[in-house]
Amino acid sequence: ATIVDVNDPSFRNRSQTFLRGVIAQSHSSLCSLILNDTSDLNKSDLHPALPHLAKLTALDISRCTKLDNSTLILLSEHLGDRLEVLYIKGLVRVSDEGLVAVCKACHRLRVLEVSMIQITDQSGRAIGENLKMLEALYMRDNYQLTNESIDCITTRCRRLSLLTLWGSIKLTNLAPDCSNGLLMLNLCGCHGLADDIAVAIRKMPHLSSLNVAECHNLTDAFIKELAQSSNACSIEHLNLRYLRRLTDDGIYTIVNKMSCIQSIDLSFCTDLSTSLLAYMLEFSPSLTEVRLCNCHQIDVTIPRVSGTDQSTTGSADTESGPCGANGRALLNAIKSRSPKKSRFVLLDVRKCVGRHRHHDTRQADDIFMKGMANIGFEQKVELFFTRSPMPT
Repeated sequence: ATIVDVNDPSFRNRSQTFLRGVIAQSHSSLCSLILNDTSDLNKSDLHPALPHLAKLTALDISRCTKLDNSTLILLSEHLGDRLEVLYIKGLVRVSDEGLVAVCKACHRLRVLEVSMIQITDQSGRAIGENLKMLEALYMRDNYQLTNESIDCITTRCRRLSLLTLWGSIKLTNLAPDCSNGLLMLNLCGCHGLADDIAVAIRKMPHLSSLNVAECHNLTDAFIKELAQSSNACSIEHLNLRYLRRLTDDGIYTIVNKMSCIQSIDLSFCTDLSTSLLAYMLEFSPSLTEVRLCNCHQIDVTIPRVSGTDQSTTGSADTESGPCGANGRALLNAIKSRSPKKSRFVLLDVRKCVGRHRHHDTRQADDIFMKGMANIGFEQKVELFFTRSPMPT
């Protein structure tokens, strides 16, 4: 076999003895070994095979929690000259010792996942100083990393196109000479970032996907600074989830300066008005997906009433305007998009039921619901609407 993948249905309910046998019989041919989430995988199941896997270029041992530094040291000794892809997410017994050994030996690595491992700047520096061919690096919840090692990675790994720094809570900025070849950048949960992070991001001319969710210090000023760049129009996917300091000014800037946005997540952004969100839905030419989950300032429902006739419900005032007005404004904005803008396929308004209301006092607004259905949207999850792309 050239590929052994425990996620393949043929491996379900197979014993460790069976797995060891398959690996042993594939010493000369195995190129890819996928063992993720094999929690009962022991070192004795894997270690004897590592010296003999002459063609192995990809290895995934994520969440194989019985493996430790000795595993990484062994693979660095025997696979260092050919390993290109390595996933070791969630190896709780691994530390700097094992990862540094890998970095010093496996210079051909193109893809590396080290999420949820208790590593320090020692490992971060080893990545930056040794893995010059790295194209994708996934680092989530590596809480101890600081700018010292992250700057080393972003300035020396010049081939990086995908970088995840999710939960790097000690990160305060990105280096001015950060790799400009990035296509995707995930800074979710980097709580130390401020608006001036936009200055570094502006220097990434090819960036198409940016995630700054839960970067709680970011404000409209971040969006305005980002939009000043000539490459602002290259960003297609923008995640602003939980940026509670974002206001209509920021959204107005996105609509008018970032014309290539296809998907945007504004969930939990509770200081945005329905009128501005409707404006975005109508006038953002490339928009296909909008997520507004838990934007509780929006109310797409109506008070629960007896009977089934809702034809006059829109006349009663509430704290957020006439009953049903919010949902119907969003509906009308989607309907107003020109035929060339009809690619819009997803609207998430889950839990948009107004401020401080009990859900059992609310009910669906038939006008909004039927209106969405009439333009092809289905609701497989409550207030989560999707439809197939409309023909152009």
